[in-house]
Amino acid sequence: MSLTEEQFLEILDGDVLVDKDKLISGAKYGVPDSMRSKVWMYLLNISDSSHHFEGQQVEERNKYYKSLRPTTFLPIKNAVNTAVHHMALTDKNIAAKISNILCNFFSCDPNIHFNPGIVNLTIPLYTAADGDEVSAFFMLTNLLDRLYSFIDSGLHLRYAAKLGKYINIFMPELANHFENEDLDPDEVFAHWFQFLHSTALPLKAILRLWDTYLSLSADDLPKELLYVSLALVERFMPKILRLEHLDILNFLSHLPMIDVDVLLVQAGTMRAQLQTFFQSEPQKKQSE
Repeated sequence: MSLTEEQFLEILDGDVLVDKDKLISGAKYGVPDSMRSKVWMYLLNISDSSHHFEGQQVEERNKYYKSLRPTTFLPIKNAVNTAVHHMALTDKNIAAKISNILCNFFSCDPNIHFNPGIVNLTIPLYTAADGDEVSAFFMLTNLLDRLYSFIDSGLHLRYAAKLGKYINIFMPELANHFENEDLDPDEVFAHWFQFLHSTALPLKAILRLWDTYLSLSADDLPKELLYVSLALVERFMPKILRLEHLDILNFLSHLPMIDVDVLLVQAGTMRAQLQTFFQSEPQKKQSE
């Protein structure tokens, strides 16, 4: 059950410590837009549970960000302009500010490889941070740290392959359609996992979805991504079956708006169904 703005304020304004467990439990079911900046700062371990050093920490973050000497990377600016256009964002300053955040981020370690998908990760963080560059910068840094082992180990590729396997088992008509169109959707699915669906869904849907994603542990996040992805494929299967090769790829990369709360319920139902299916399989084989 989602919490109201007043209930989130009550958690965040605790006398001594913020009850992180209660905050995580509440955020999982959605965070009001007005509270998202503060809540995500805790979910990404930027704000400390103790209020004692809160002002000092804000000052230190601002000081550090101002001390950076970013280098302008043309590929970043081009990727930002493309993403802003694709997401139909109307804030006149957003492209410049997102570019600033990313140029600052990559100036900290020039050896980090730039992937345009990082732009799609940054835009929801900037939006959640109410346009505050400093908060968005630290959110991005901590989010990428959290995702590092998941991506660096290639786990996102294995989960994308698992999604394809589940489609073959439980949606054979769709699997046959992919095969007939000479289409391997794993590359698109890999982007879904690598960038937490930010390259595929509208911004409003991403913000709500990330309330849940950022509330999960590093072990639970990939599993949730898998079942949300499966729910998305099932939800849009009738549409996909009417499309051809290039149109399928384009559609999977530009999904329409969807009720995320309904999607998450559907993902939970599919998780339970698949767990029951795989638990019963060994029993069936033993009885044969």
